Amino acid sequence: MTAHTGGDAADEAAVVGATELGNGGVGRRFGHGAIVTAGGPAVYRGSPGLDPEDPEVRWGAGRVEPGCGWCPTVGSSTQPMASLLDDPRLRTRPVRRDDDRVVAGVASGLAAWARLDPTVVRVAFVVLTAAGGWGIVAYAAGWLLMAAPADQPPLDLADTADSDFVLGVENKLWLPIRWKNVPNYKKIFPHWFNDLALDTTYGVPFSLGVHVLLYRRDLVKKPILHWKELLTRADLKGRIGIERWFPYWVYVGSYLTEYSPSTKAIYSKEGRNAILEQMKKLSKRWHFCYDAGAKLIAALNSGEVVVGNYWNGSATKLYMEQVKKGKPIKITLTLPEEGSVSYRDQFCVVRGTKKRDLAEAFLNHMISTEAQRAFSNTQYAIIVNKEAAPYCPDFLKEKKLQPLKDADWDRFDTIDARFLEPYRKGLEERFMKEVLAK
Repeated sequence: MTAHTGGDAADEAAVVGATELGNGGVGRRFGHGAIVTAGGPAVYRGSPGLDPEDPEVRWGAGRVEPGCGWCPTVGSSTQPMASLLDDPRLRTRPVRRDDDRVVAGVASGLAAWARLDPTVVRVAFVVLTAAGGWGIVAYAAGWLLMAAPADQPPLDLADTADSDFVLGVENKLWLPIRWKNVPNYKKIFPHWFNDLALDTTYGVPFSLGVHVLLYRRDLVKKPILHWKELLTRADLKGRIGIERWFPYWVYVGSYLTEYSPSTKAIYSKEGRNAILEQMKKLSKRWHFCYDAGAKLIAALNSGEVVVGNYWNGSATKLYMEQVKKGKPIKITLTLPEEGSVSYRDQFCVVRGTKKRDLAEAFLNHMISTEAQRAFSNTQYAIIVNKEAAPYCPDFLKEKKLQPLKDADWDRFDTIDARFLEPYRKGLEERFMKEVLAK
């Protein structure tokens, strides 16, 4: 079974051999198509080298936010990602107990969560059973809805992105990848095992999501080629849409600073202050700060907005839908010439799975040339298999979204989620007060 804890809207359908299971919760990424959601809050334990006395660092601010995804046919589950974490303090719902159970640990789990004597809860189930059998129904519901105990995960694989992956590593959720069981890794661009991968000990690279600028080419005077044009062009003023969710507004702000490379601004206090200053300026020019991709698309279609930052998969899919309908292309996209920030999808094997061999076999299939070609051509995703890359849709090549050689990956910036996560709460508070509230 797999859980998807983050990614582009393009991930709403799986690669060859995967099954879409339904709709899930809405988190900081939108448009996904399956039922496994991530839960929180989760304590972030901090990154090496960060000063715990720094007032900007809010220890414990990390959060595994809701997100949706799709589930391969290896299995399915509706249980939140947080149910995999060892420490009960990281959970927001009761956990079935293995160490004090009569049947499945439901009563003892509820008792621990509510701080009651387990006997009281068990007696309550017996009374409800005697009163028309409702105790059996309630117990079955508890078994389905409560989080699984440690080392009995409801999932075998988890598709993670950046901070989700980091939280999993720090909480020892993932098993080391046995690369001999995933021989197709040799087909992955080498760059993924150097600069891009967070930690290939625990994660198999699968795809990349990139921030692009989506715009109405019939309503702007000329193509938009640079991030800073959002601050300078008169024809864009009052007609800009910016994604609300952290850390994406941080990424946009970094490209508006004078730092070189732009993302260097994220790694210093002065740089983060500069990002907030640029976002204040941008807020005076935007139409809105959107919290769902559908809102941006609606505003683009109506002409209220002529440009906004969006993720490559969803943006390309929107473009291709126009092509397929044979209509004039109104909405197009660009990868700014100075590059853009990306997130990395990595699949991890969940600790405690009883299907480790099968999970790794499925991972090997997912990065195969066949599966990667299918994913690219149906979901317009940026893929990692170097043999499949040349067969991606021509539009991805035209817009320089799909790298065809190792050096091409340099146009995508990556942020160390282990560094940025402890600053999340402080930056969000400042963004709310200094930018959105003004």
